[in-house]
Amino acid sequence: MKYDQFYNVSKKETEAIIQEINFSDKKFIFSLFGSCQRLVKWFLDKEGISKNLIGIYMPYSRKAINDYTQFHSSSYVNSLLTSKVSKDKYDDFSLLNSSNDDLMSIAVSSSLKTKKHKRSDDGSYISTYNGNQSINYRIEFMADEFSRTQQDFIISFGVLKIIQLNNSLNFSSLDLDLDNVSLVSI
Repeated sequence: MKYDQFYNVSKKETEAIIQEINFSDKKFIFSLFGSCQRLVKWFLDKEGISKNLIGIYMPYSRKAINDYTQFHSSSYVNSLLTSKVSKDKYDDFSLLNSSNDDLMSIAVSSSLKTKKHKRSDDGSYISTYNGNQSINYRIEFMADEFSRTQQDFIISFGVLKIIQLNNSLNFSSLDLDLDNVSLVSI
């Protein structure tokens, strides 16, 4: 489907997924690098969601990312970073959570469209860690047709779908059903 149709369908689904999360006992830690402003807005707009959010961290400059991750690299858009951060932050916060069965750490590292020189293609790596299993995903934009804002929306929605899948929250499909975008487990 084209982006406009995807946007309209996914907005409705977004509200339903956020509601499912809000009614659950699940708790989340988010480490977001370069994207997911929409995701943060969706969560912070939901009354009562604080019981589900342990923290949302969005370091942006190279120094802030280095300090937060203790991971120094020439490129921060890779699955090594997201996998390490999701596990490290789970470990950091699991001591504060009485029921770690309901805890998930999610790290997202993205490169969005810009006019500046970039070190990586447009896309995103997403890693989840629940204390037992780390799962990694990649969102790839196969065409240059999406604006930066559209890319952020697509990645934010993809993260919600991954949460829904990994927490068995009335899950339907991981497919984003959007032309020129792939979301795959890696």
